[in-house]
Amino acid sequence: MIRHEKTNLPHIYLIVNHLTGRKYVGQHCGKNLNYFCSGVYIKNSIRKHGKNNFSRIILEEGKFTPEQLDVLETKHIKSQNCVVPKGYNIAAEGNGRYSYNRVPWNKGGNCYTDEMRQKMSESHTGKTLEPEHKAKIGDSMRGVPKNYLSGKAKAVEVLIEDEWVMFESGSHAARDLNLDPSTVAKVCKGYKNMSQTKGYKIRNYETTT
Repeated sequence: MIRHEKTNLPHIYLIVNHLTGRKYVGQHCGKNLNYFCSGVYIKNSIRKHGKNNFSRIILEEGKFTPEQLDVLETKHIKSQNCVVPKGYNIAAEGNGRYSYNRVPWNKGGNCYTDEMRQKMSESHTGKTLEPEHKAKIGDSMRGVPKNYLSGKAKAVEVLIEDEWVMFESGSHAARDLNLDPSTVAKVCKGYKNMSQTKGYKIRNYETTT
């Protein structure tokens, strides 16, 4: 039986694909009663199979804080066993799309802590580059397209379980897949291979249309 449950309270929800049995757990503040889900991978599957083949079930609801929702979401992701490839959740943590911001480089993640940023800033204060150093930087960047250097956001696709999933930008893909954003950009441009992105194949969406 297809169910599309709604609530105006903060809640944890479960999406079930009745064609494949795969599941997705997410969280929502409850302010939008028309909200269905937000996971990139699950939304791609809904487009493929049709919304009428999916149920949305409320697992828990209440006046939860964002931190409490994260904890509850993590609990239900584990209990439902819905992390890729068995399900649609890309991350095992609640609110996993922001997980790469929570783990610093020195602990195996993909970001710098505030303390690390401060130390780097202090180490470079008052320093100037020698002409030879500037020339080396210039040489290393020759041949790199200007649109790559400009940092303009472009949609990318990532191959997940034999299915190309589109992300709004390389930074969004990096955030959801717990990768380094600059590495994702370089892989898209062919400057690094996919061994640098945990084996994910990544390509610019515009080159596939």
